[in-house]
Amino acid sequence: MCSTIKQGGFTMDHTKFKAGSELRERVLLVAGRLFTEGGYPNVSMRRIASEIGCSQMAMYRHFPDKEALMQQLCIDLYE
Repeated sequence: MCSTIKQGGFTMDHTKFKAGSELRERVLLVAGRLFTEGGYPNVSMRRIASEIGCSQMAMYRHFPDKEALMQQLCIDLYE
């Protein structure tokens, strides 16, 4: 079963997905939205993982911590 949710200009397809670049892109997309909505200090890696539907450990393969995730968002923004 596939469900697509559109929130705040972001479209998320809540189906199973492969780890790798697809997971990395979802982490960046969801983290960017959550940081914008709630502020950086109020968003945890656990919350991001929960929104995506993956484990925290899966996210840590791509980003060692929340600061590294935010740095990548900033790099992407300026590129």
